[in-house]
Amino acid sequence: MEVALPSGGAPQLEGQISQVAESRLGMSVSHVGGEDPYERPPLQSSDLILQSPDVSVAIMIRSTNRSNLARISVERTCYYDSQVPWRPYWRALTRFLQTAGHRIQRH
Repeated sequence: MEVALPSGGAPQLEGQISQVAESRLGMSVSHVGGEDPYERPPLQSSDLILQSPDVSVAIMIRSTNRSNLARISVERTCYYDSQVPWRPYWRALTRFLQTAGHRIQRH
């Protein structure tokens, strides 16, 4: 899915999701950022990673300073993936984004 970044950009979206990740989504949060200073202007990227308690489902929220959209994807990460449903996590995130007023561009 793609979500339009709010006026505060990726940091605002990531902050909002991070605040509710454990309590409303049931997922832990980690973050990875990067910068390529050789690009002009310098390329900045950010990955917010949400993981289920058993680390079998991951939701990646990727953004760069080259786009006003965050790209969100879901992945299964364990050998017993077929036993762990990913859809409840995806629905909970989608519901949060909608109720928080974020524009979902592509679902």
